[in-house]
Amino acid sequence: MQFPLEYNDQQVTGGHPSYFSKILHHVLFGFDKRVVDYLMLKGVDPDIVKLSDWKFMERVLFINANILENKPRISILQFFKYGFAKQKMYLCFDVIEKVKSLLKST
Repeated sequence: MQFPLEYNDQQVTGGHPSYFSKILHHVLFGFDKRVVDYLMLKGVDPDIVKLSDWKFMERVLFINANILENKPRISILQFFKYGFAKQKMYLCFDVIEKVKSLLKST
C-alpha cells in the first residue's frame, strides 16, 4: 500500500495528528475505489473527505469501530494531541489490515 507522501520520522514519532490523518484518508478514500465503494454501501457519506479535520476523524473512528469492527485504541481527544504516537500507529495498522482483508475478499 504505497503512501503518496514522504515518510517523516519526526512527525510520526512525535504523534503529529495531521500526518496520521493523511494516512487514514489515503487508506480509506484514496488507495482503492473498492474500499470507497464498500464504505458507501455501508452508508458512509462520500462528502466525508470535505469535512473539517475533527469531523473527519470522528467519522473515521466511527468507521473503524462500527464498520471495520476494530476495538478503539485511542479517543478523538488523544488523536488530536501531540504524542500518543504508538496508539495512532496502531490505529493506522488496524485500518490497513482490515482494508487489506476486505480487498482480498472482493
